[in-house]
Amino acid sequence: AIAVATGIAGWVTLGLMLVRLAARGDWALQKALCMRLAGQLAAAIGMAVVLGRLMVVFAPVMQSSVWLAAWLAVMIAVGALVFGLLGFIFGAVRRTDIARLRGRN
Repeated sequence: AIAVATGIAGWVTLGLMLVRLAARGDWALQKALCMRLAGQLAAAIGMAVVLGRLMVVFAPVMQSSVWLAAWLAVMIAVGALVFGLLGFIFGAVRRTDIARLRGRN
């Protein structure tokens, strides 16, 4: 519940900040940015759905304290992988972005 509330709060904060900046004339809405933000939102929702289903399917594993640390590591890895793949699919991330981050302009 805390993670969901934090995620929602982040998106609400971003929306309020962009509306305020646009109203003051400090920022102009750009189609490319809107498309990327929509892609990030879609990837985040997709990741939440996948992780939510995994939690339901593997609920018995989460009850065991022996496997809890391993389960958490798997959930983090799956979440990152799903978000990354959906980010590419929905256009939130491009190959050129990754190349630029790796120093390969």
